[in-house]
Amino acid sequence: CIDLHDRDPATCATALHAAAEGGHDVLVLLLLRCGLDPCSLDMRGRVPYFVCKTKECRDAFRRYRAEAPPDRWDWHKACIPEPLTEDLEARKKEKEREKRRRARQRKKASKAVEKQQEEAEAARREEEHRRQTEAREKALEAERLARICDSCSAPITGKPFQRLEYKYCSVECVQRHKRRLMAEAAEKRLAISAG
Repeated sequence: CIDLHDRDPATCATALHAAAEGGHDVLVLLLLRCGLDPCSLDMRGRVPYFVCKTKECRDAFRRYRAEAPPDRWDWHKACIPEPLTEDLEARKKEKEREKRRRARQRKKASKAVEKQQEEAEAARREEEHRRQTEAREKALEAERLARICDSCSAPITGKPFQRLEYKYCSVECVQRHKRRLMAEAAEKRLAISAG
């Protein structure tokens, strides 16, 4: 027969100390209900609650405090914090659910902002691409226009002939355009002298 109130000769620890240190929350609650003292000290002056390794084990002590008569033990000496009632646990769980819900909302809002930023960046890149394409097209059109004969408006395929600021596709176009320009200049002079 084992006496639950026996202590380990080497450490002066009780069965409650061993259960708490081992993280056996169900056993801790059972031992407390069997009357083991939560205020008992081991060789190092520690109460069983102090040697708990897990939250579940600490919660077992707090649940016992909630169900035990308030004057049964010196709860301050046992270092057991406020009792953990079903109502308190329910509020705690609700608070955790609310916290997770807010975290999901923040994550969702963050993703929405991120998506907006990505869309804005995509629109900016698209606009930049459109402008570059437009600029290339204008440059090609300007180059194409620069490669048109100023006399006959035919495309210049080879190296252009140049006279003044004009470009021509052939020597004949150079001469024809020269005659036309000279005729226009003569007409202007006649119009000025007649006028």
